[in-house]
Order: sequence, then structure tokens, then C-alpha cells
Amino acid sequence: MEQSSKILVNMEQSAKILINMKQSTKILINMEQRAKILINMEQSAKILINMEQSAKILINMEQYGNLQLYLYNSK
Repeated sequence: MEQSSKILVNMEQSAKILINMKQSTKILINMEQRAKILINMEQSAKILINMEQSAKILINMEQYGNLQLYLYNSK
């Protein structure tokens, strides 16, 4: 009887451990998803920086074209 009681207590503790492990797994999955979101945000930021640099290049090209046109017309 006493052994059966100990076995039941052990089974209950094992069940609690399994529940905790399941919750820990869910937490880890959420953390992984958040990490993926942060990585995507970082990549988006890099894309925006590249777009800004491309815009600056286009502005420089336009200014260079305007300068060439000015020099051509002033001859």
C-alpha cells in the first residue's frame, strides 16, 4: 500500500514535470518566433538603408546630368 502511494506520488510528480516541459517548449517556440521577427525587422531595416542609398545615387546621377546639360548649354 505504501509503495503504491509512493508510485502514485512519483507519477504525479512526473506528470507535473511533463507539464512544465510542455510549457517550456511553448516558451522556447515563442522565443524562436520572436527572434525570427527581429531578424526580419533587421533585414527590413537593411533594405530600407539600401533603398535610401539608391535614392541618393539617383539624386547624384540627376545632379550630374544637370551639370552636364549646363556645361553643354554654356558652350
